[in-house]
Amino acid sequence: MSLNHVYPLLQSGTKLLCSLVVFASLCSSSAMAADGMGKIAFVDMQGVEKKSMAVMDVVKKLQDKQRIMQEQLDAQSKDLQQKAEDLEKNKSFLSRQVLEARTKELQNRFASFQRDTQMKNATLQQAKEGALGEIDGNVKEIIANIATKEKYDMVLANQFTLFANLEAYPDITEAVVKILNTKIKSIDINKYFNQGEGSIGAKSSGATKSSK
Repeated sequence: MSLNHVYPLLQSGTKLLCSLVVFASLCSSSAMAADGMGKIAFVDMQGVEKKSMAVMDVVKKLQDKQRIMQEQLDAQSKDLQQKAEDLEKNKSFLSRQVLEARTKELQNRFASFQRDTQMKNATLQQAKEGALGEIDGNVKEIIANIATKEKYDMVLANQFTLFANLEAYPDITEAVVKILNTKIKSIDINKYFNQGEGSIGAKSSGATKSSK
């Protein structure tokens, strides 16, 4: 049983800032109207994702967590399969009461296995959203600070702009990446896991707890 069909860990790229990123400065609407659309800049959010040290750190740590969880689930699945095969092989030698009891026990263990799988997927998703949300907050703050300093009225994401002559407007992508990588290089994803799951990486032999 694989986690990948339930939890496709960043297979299609991280979903940092999946909505339009816009920063509007605290200028009056009349001032913007007087100067057309105002002073505009663009940022390539996919470029920020690809070059962010923090995003790469989160991806690696989540993949390590997923690998450990998958190994645990594989071991449980193998054990359940063996017990089911043993029961099938020996059922003709068991009384009806014993057979029913063992069948019920196996069913309960399988149900527990399914719950454990769902819980692991949920904790991975929770950690991913929390960690990327933390990076998201830093990116928005950086964009806002650049916009204030450079007196931009609006900062738009390239990916969500239907048409624009991008060469006519400043691209602040590299500035955002530089500040982001200086400010935050890694994320402690353990704090985003449910209590009892956060230290799961340390439960496997040879695994060490992720650091900030």
